[in-house]
Amino acid sequence: MSWWFSAKQLQIGSAYYIKRGDMFSHLLHKTARRVSRGVGTSVIVAAIALAMGFMPWSAKASGTQARHVVGNLVKAGPVTVVADKDSIDLATVEGHSKVTAMSMTYSPDGHYLAIVDAVGAGATHIVVWDLKRNKLQSHTERLTPNFALDPYALLTWTPDGKRLTFGRGGGGSPIKFWDAMTGQVVSEAPSTVVAASLRFNRQGTQALASPGAGGSLTFRVYDTTNWSYKEFDEGGMAVQELAWAPGGRIVAVGLWRKVGDGAAGAIGSGDRDVLRSLKINDVIARLIDPSGVVASRTKLLIPSKPTTVQSGGRYLTYNQTQEQSSMFLVSDAEGKTLAIGLGNILDVPTLEMLTYATSEDISAHKVPAALQPRDFAMSPDGSYLYLGGGSSSPNDGDDNLIVDARTGKLLSGFQGGKGGIAVSPDGTQIAVGDERYVKFFSVK
Repeated sequence: MSWWFSAKQLQIGSAYYIKRGDMFSHLLHKTARRVSRGVGTSVIVAAIALAMGFMPWSAKASGTQARHVVGNLVKAGPVTVVADKDSIDLATVEGHSKVTAMSMTYSPDGHYLAIVDAVGAGATHIVVWDLKRNKLQSHTERLTPNFALDPYALLTWTPDGKRLTFGRGGGGSPIKFWDAMTGQVVSEAPSTVVAASLRFNRQGTQALASPGAGGSLTFRVYDTTNWSYKEFDEGGMAVQELAWAPGGRIVAVGLWRKVGDGAAGAIGSGDRDVLRSLKINDVIARLIDPSGVVASRTKLLIPSKPTTVQSGGRYLTYNQTQEQSSMFLVSDAEGKTLAIGLGNILDVPTLEMLTYATSEDISAHKVPAALQPRDFAMSPDGSYLYLGGGSSSPNDGDDNLIVDARTGKLLSGFQGGKGGIAVSPDGTQIAVGDERYVKFFSVK
């Protein structure tokens, strides 16, 4: 699809999408900026914008403030993002000119930043940087297997801030734990621990084993002291991703695979009605109490779509899933607000849902990011969702976007970095990866 529009097309498109109040107001601004490069068209674009009362980057439908840029300062309504002077030169750390920051995460106390980087032709390393002393803390070379491009492989700190884990487990490849201070392997989970990634509870005593792409009709919760587990069968749901919710409950996201009422566990009458209405390949979220005391609840996220194909001279109709990205989950510090890579934001206690990007937006790459966990971060209080530029970003100026997680509306964007993105535990700093560098931004 070409991004070049006539003035008339731009006027019609902007009027429609401002009425919709979605992320296209941002893309319209980008289009106008590209059109304005042509001779004489900047006046046309400016006139259209003035006539419509349209201010670039203002989400008129949501009532948020316009974006103001002064030097390296960006204001997004109540949020101000300022580029810091400090950065991490990964090329110097690795001694290689071709280095890309793939994923990163802050330690629980915010003292360190752990980074997964791709070096040269694809070797994966882990770098731990001491933010207070602004120096290298530890370095781990050539991880095996190489999970740098695996969208479900999460770089995770243990809650005590002493160890890091990264990569899948199972199939003879155990999940490794590194000492964050030395970079040495200190332990391994048994090879029987099958997981695309591990998510620890706050105490570090339990870990959710997310099945990842393809899903599984069961999922496991491991006791991290001895790696024993309890297995849960959701009866008709192919679980792909898991996250902890308040009160020790669990959010599971995946595809519905069974027609009718088939989910196991304590199901209330209202939830049974929801389950009976589901179609195969609907994308759903379930809020589960592992103790079974509180009834499980279900939320339809993206309905499947009937699709007809010809096979062997006959026409067959089936329900095709409509998700356009990985079903990864990014939550706030309390697990109350959950961003789903499918374009949704979920208020966990109520299962109320907002949409920050439609399936059409995602398939047309109208949101910046490759839509992988490394490209998304949420403020600790659940107010803001930060979308990193990613390798498939359509933007030629502002690489990263800020979304109001309370409304699902775009607030603003800021330049710098097309790799992973992370937010500090206190919400005052953003780290953004790029080729060679990790850049820092202050949030005020």
